[in-house]
Amino acid sequence: MSVLKLSDLSVEHRDLFVPPVDEVIQVLNDGLGQYFKEVSVSFPDCPDLTQSPFNLTSAGLCGSPSLVEYGGASFLEPIANKFKIYDLKNLFSVTQTKPTFAVGAGAGSWRFAGTNCEGVFDVTIDSNQSCQNGTRIAKITNRDVIDLLKPANEDTTFALLASFYCSQGLQGKVIKIRVHSRTSKEDFVTSVRSVLAAHYKDQPVGLGGVILIEDALAKHHVMPDFSTTPLETKEQLNEWLVFKDLTPPLISVGTLISSDVEGLDLRLQHFHSFNHHNQGGHYHYDVNAETVTYTAYLNLASRIHRVDKPL
Repeated sequence: MSVLKLSDLSVEHRDLFVPPVDEVIQVLNDGLGQYFKEVSVSFPDCPDLTQSPFNLTSAGLCGSPSLVEYGGASFLEPIANKFKIYDLKNLFSVTQTKPTFAVGAGAGSWRFAGTNCEGVFDVTIDSNQSCQNGTRIAKITNRDVIDLLKPANEDTTFALLASFYCSQGLQGKVIKIRVHSRTSKEDFVTSVRSVLAAHYKDQPVGLGGVILIEDALAKHHVMPDFSTTPLETKEQLNEWLVFKDLTPPLISVGTLISSDVEGLDLRLQHFHSFNHHNQGGHYHYDVNAETVTYTAYLNLASRIHRVDKPL
């Protein structure tokens, strides 16, 4: 099966609502206290993301920030459409960002992994389409063991669906959210999105970047190989997925948006994680509420690009 050409896919571009940064900081500082005992939101310089513990392919999150959404869940269920194979290098053309630093969450390359899998995406693409590929692929072996793989620079395919935060990868100031000790049932990403949604209503505010999860295990899932029987219900989907508690510290990358954009059918939040213990997957929530610490470095996106929206 060949990689789909961008020229053969539908692509829509919309502006997002970009409120003043100081206002967003105040909204989050005021709102996150209902979810965590300790909350601090600030606007510092972004740490160098090429350094430990992040080890990403570009240093920062600034420069032409945007979100990109590919495909959707209907390409996975009830039966996966294995013809939906995309190329990370096309993010350069979609966003017109030079260079393009993209981090995000989605279905990894089953052609590379030999099975259905999770992609923890991290790529930097220059104007010559040269790619530095730091993507991690999490797959299941023997039904219950996670294996974390790193594709070669030239292996830039992914499948089915994905959510990306894209920028020029420049260093600069970002929104830093640090919270400790969860007091609600909501996970960290849902908490942030809920606070923004409550304040901005139907004005779509998009954020993306990286989250460091420390001092707590975190529940993740990894997709096993494609189901041979239709996944018709949520119960069937959850029975098919493999859930694991992953070891901290975890580096999670992805996107969130406070509300959908009319006609785009967006995934409102999507983060995938990896650690340095050969683990990775789709983030759900931490499992040690009292001890957990989240430190997020996020940037506001000004545009959303919707690629190959399911009909």
